[in-house]
Amino acid sequence: MVYYKAFDKGLRGYNGFQFEVGKTYTHEDDDSWRWFHYSHVLRVTFWYYAHPDSRFCIVESQGMRQRFHSNVGVYGNYWTTQKIRIVRELSRDEVYEILFKEHTPFWIMNILKPPFEVLLQYGKRIRGDCVFDEIVRQRDDFTLKQKKALIPKKYHRRAEIHEDVKRIKERRYAV
Repeated sequence: MVYYKAFDKGLRGYNGFQFEVGKTYTHEDDDSWRWFHYSHVLRVTFWYYAHPDSRFCIVESQGMRQRFHSNVGVYGNYWTTQKIRIVRELSRDEVYEILFKEHTPFWIMNILKPPFEVLLQYGKRIRGDCVFDEIVRQRDDFTLKQKKALIPKKYHRRAEIHEDVKRIKERRYAV
């Protein structure tokens, strides 16, 4: 089975613990909650690192382990281990592919600010007011045409109005 661990952009874990790919780390604490966290479901790692610049690695547990269940925010099982090896870092494309195969909800995938082509794979699964907000208001890296390709047709006029208002504000503050 493949296991995943999330990190900040500097490949640091909880409390700033610095990791390196290819190295093995041991935790001396007896409290299993303080050990190294990881999961067999990549989206569960977002519970710890839900940032656009998070990094993800494949890891291997080499010591005692303890299983936990998360029922807040991102549901799923995760483990902790006293000894962990960081096998390799996943590319961003690999992360997107794994998350899509796991049927990861759009709002979780969008945390990473994936490119338009990745989100386009969601097709008709993108719907609702929250999604409108995430795509139209938060994704300034997309053109209006791209945003309209992602959202349901009933939101297209609202997207156009939002873009018009944004342009007016930009002109007003540019003076």
